[in-house]
Amino acid sequence: TTAPTRPEPMPPPTMASSSVNGDVSVAPPDSEPQMDPARSLAVERNLQRIEAANQSDQAVIGKFLPSDPKIFFPTRLLGPDDSHSPPPEWLQHVKSVAATDCPTPDAPTFQFGTDPTSLKLNSQLLEDAEFDLDRLLMTQQTTTVGHGSEFRPLDQLVTIIGNHPSFQYLCQTFTSGMDYIFTRELSETERTTELLAQLERGNHKSATDDEPSVAKLIAKDVRHGFSLPLPADIVPRIKGALVQPCGLATQFGLSADGSRILKKRLTHDLSFSLTTDDASVNSRIDMSQYPEMVYGWCLLRIIHFIVCLRSTYPGEPIMISKFDYSDAYRRISHHAKAAAQSIVVLAGVAYLMLRLAFGGSPNPPCFCGFSETLTDVANELSCSDYDPAQFSSPTVQPEHLQPRSPFPDDAPFATAIPPAVEVPVTLTSRKDCFIDDIIAVFLATKRNLHREGHTVPLAVHVLSRPHAGSAHEPIQRRPLLGPEKLTAEGRASELAIVLGWLLNTRQLLLSLPDDKYKAWSADIDELLQQHSTTIKALESTIGRLNHAAYVIPLSRHFLNRLRARTNTPVPGANQTLRLSVPEIEDLRLWSSLLRKAHSGISLNLLTIRTPTRVGWSDSCPFGLGGYTQTGRAWRLRIPPTCVFFGDDTANNVLEFLGMAITALLMLDDSQSEQYPCLLSLGDNTSAIGWIFKSGRLPRNSPYFAPVQMIARHLALQVTNADAQLTSQHLPGKFNDVADLLSFEGHLRGTPNPLTTDCPPDDVLTHRIRATCSQIVPMNFEISPLPPDILSFACAVLQTTEQSWMRNKKPRGKIVTESGDGGANSLSSSIFVTPTSILYQTSNNSFSPSASWCNTEFPISTSREQLLHSVRNPWWSRLCAMPLAMWLRRFGQVTGPAPSTTKATRSLPPAYAQQ
Repeated sequence: TTAPTRPEPMPPPTMASSSVNGDVSVAPPDSEPQMDPARSLAVERNLQRIEAANQSDQAVIGKFLPSDPKIFFPTRLLGPDDSHSPPPEWLQHVKSVAATDCPTPDAPTFQFGTDPTSLKLNSQLLEDAEFDLDRLLMTQQTTTVGHGSEFRPLDQLVTIIGNHPSFQYLCQTFTSGMDYIFTRELSETERTTELLAQLERGNHKSATDDEPSVAKLIAKDVRHGFSLPLPADIVPRIKGALVQPCGLATQFGLSADGSRILKKRLTHDLSFSLTTDDASVNSRIDMSQYPEMVYGWCLLRIIHFIVCLRSTYPGEPIMISKFDYSDAYRRISHHAKAAAQSIVVLAGVAYLMLRLAFGGSPNPPCFCGFSETLTDVANELSCSDYDPAQFSSPTVQPEHLQPRSPFPDDAPFATAIPPAVEVPVTLTSRKDCFIDDIIAVFLATKRNLHREGHTVPLAVHVLSRPHAGSAHEPIQRRPLLGPEKLTAEGRASELAIVLGWLLNTRQLLLSLPDDKYKAWSADIDELLQQHSTTIKALESTIGRLNHAAYVIPLSRHFLNRLRARTNTPVPGANQTLRLSVPEIEDLRLWSSLLRKAHSGISLNLLTIRTPTRVGWSDSCPFGLGGYTQTGRAWRLRIPPTCVFFGDDTANNVLEFLGMAITALLMLDDSQSEQYPCLLSLGDNTSAIGWIFKSGRLPRNSPYFAPVQMIARHLALQVTNADAQLTSQHLPGKFNDVADLLSFEGHLRGTPNPLTTDCPPDDVLTHRIRATCSQIVPMNFEISPLPPDILSFACAVLQTTEQSWMRNKKPRGKIVTESGDGGANSLSSSIFVTPTSILYQTSNNSFSPSASWCNTEFPISTSREQLLHSVRNPWWSRLCAMPLAMWLRRFGQVTGPAPSTTKATRSLPPAYAQQ
């Protein structure tokens, strides 16, 4: 096992539960930061919008509920507009620093080589310092080994970012290096025991199987002065030393012509321990002591900005440029204490990591403290009157400024569907950051094309120590922005690889790149041919498919069975597993899903959307029913002979089936609509959760088989229809009509006057329209389900019945007479058939004007209550989302805007409840 080298982006949000996304935790109300002027203005405008919507409810006239979903969702959530004009003196400071020479550090007294002479010299220097690394490094502060040697002096930085919230942290890091801040320190005995065990154990198998590649990568680190080579036998004498195994990871990179090439990266597994569970560095790190990380939502924020730009400027090209800050982690030095605890050993040589290593959990937030600040400076330049004709970064060459043209000028622009959240586009260019990748997105205006190729390189130039030239750098040093990367990725284009995805701004598509598609499809084809694999290979395949599921979130249902196999106890990771028929079927399905991801998913399906279709459903142990806002209603009965008839424990499955059927009807209604967004309302929290996460049920649960069947069918139908599905809890007291459709007669004790006499569908339709017109649409009509949906519903009920029978406790032995057939078999006990679950559609003996009409009004929900029961929870969940999911703040350098944090809600809780 090797430590991960690059975290995955977070998945697109789904408004599936009260937390909106199961992996996102929102901060408690008391952690909400104080509001700045831009956010206060946005809050005020949002409150005005929702107040106007509430007042409009009173003005809704007509006998029936309008069929337009906008009656529930009349407004979007507006984000803070951080566009501003930085003071002219700030831009003058930038110009001054850009023109100021930056002193080149001295050469260190260390020898960065692994030959015997270099090892002996380095060992002697450490011995002279009594094996105290802190004491030794203090003598090197004016050299390239010194803290902050990769950045501009603080007296220059303060004039540009002195007011930035991260400036004090950067000052500390550039002065003392990044230290490991632990929740607990190892005792000297614990440390020594772990150190000796690691020295004896050695590196991970990925490294020992390819030692030449490992040696080549480590030699590169040594040449650049990132790691200090020492004889391995002196490591136990180094004060506070710890050793970890190294490994190899592979990833794709870009060549100068834009083609993708496979690269190997050295990993340093600071999560691995041998003697105690928390002996590793990462297990003891106190992450709260490091800058907050918000890069996981970078791609989501970019997608929302692109869609909002296209929505506002439908016929204008949108360009992307990407800038890779080279050797990112290696630009920041470890504190001496952290360096001593970050050592790898290979072939008798110990490599002490002077710079941040790939594998340390505090390293991403530490570097993000710098890269997020750099991104803020680039955004500040876009807000300013900066003119590249006056001054620019020396790294920018004319060829870097020539836009790529992947499409003909007359190629059509895809239409954007405005998201539920509104990213301000007063400033038509934004920069965002994913650790060391700074991505610029901008409208292709003349002004933007003139400036945006310069803003990020200039921000890099004024914050980092410029390259002094190969003849003057004491240690071999790579350019901050590699020329090849600038040529391949820095040139503006409507088509770009962003965080491992091909982003097409003209067609509004996000696609799996060709190389990944071909490689991953080949892996699946091999599994399908062999019908077997190993746990290690299966885990790798699942990881790749989970990445592909970023653009098809519901496809994760089809990973549940494969994931379950990796939990099977076997002797080792290379143990061969024989794949079952259902698992092979899942892999075949994934082949088609990969093709869909490769062909591209619309960005309209990846944003936080306002529902375009709304449906209600409900169930009880005697039946289930539902209806859509267009008026399409349905109901099914549970046959009295069914094994779970009247069994409350089966209701969770029935609720889930009801939500699925209503969603399928909404899909059927929206065939002429492009990228519909379906909102399925129900009053069962388990069913709401299963729509998006069905893999957590125990396999021996009676719910498992029917829930998997429903979830997988619904996911496939929604995915194939290019639709977005969301769900929301609805209090049962406001779900009157759907509840009415789920039973009849006296089955639940207290009868409802509308169904006491068990009316057929046409009569019940008339009664509901006559008494509940305020909360049902004009076209409300109970009708038979389409054959395919009815067949699906029947199959689910049969599966549920089988599951319930299997999980029933076996009865005692039944004594039979000679010739008696004994107990019925499982298959002969299934009582659910398509005809047995249908209600009577019509019966002339029923009169719509029966005696029930003189009883108390059977429905208590008013139209206003129904509107608020849908709108208010939806609005509250929208407001509870972290603002950082869809909007990155800027203006921190010269203005009052705060840094982007996970704690900041889209709208403060106190206002969201109004």
